[in-house]
Amino acid sequence: MASQLNIRPVFDVNADVQGLDLATAATAIDKVLAANAPPAAKATQVTLAGQVETMRESFNGLFSGMAVAVVLVYLILVINFQSWIDPLIVLSAVPFAIGGVHVDAVLDRHPHQRPCAHGHPDVHRPHDGQQHSRCHLRQSADDGRRRPVPSPRLQPAIRDCGRS
Repeated sequence: MASQLNIRPVFDVNADVQGLDLATAATAIDKVLAANAPPAAKATQVTLAGQVETMRESFNGLFSGMAVAVVLVYLILVINFQSWIDPLIVLSAVPFAIGGVHVDAVLDRHPHQRPCAHGHPDVHRPHDGQQHSRCHLRQSADDGRRRPVPSPRLQPAIRDCGRS
């Protein structure tokens, strides 16, 4: 399709990809563009635009924001610890903690489905295969007694909790 962009003639080539995510499709298209790049002597440019451009700008902003956040957390820890070395030790433990959570999720065969991460009672399957639950107690408004208040979807697990 021929059109114009900033008074220059432009030829648009649409690429429909089905069953691929945008990053994989962009990588494949980048390889094709690199293999078929026009010679530098010609005044021809080949660029990839559209959703790929938006995705890359978004990721660059996300990663830049994360880097700034880590630096700010480090500076706050420097103020709290009144040391330049101790915050580095604390921050160096964070990737190992996150990795440990992911290893636990994979070994437990429940990746990214932790009820405690969503504020529900902590339900887990220990090595004996039984399902256990620890109910969080909160103050009841009617008589002031403390009662377990489970999520409705976890009531069968809490009912079976005493049988293990």
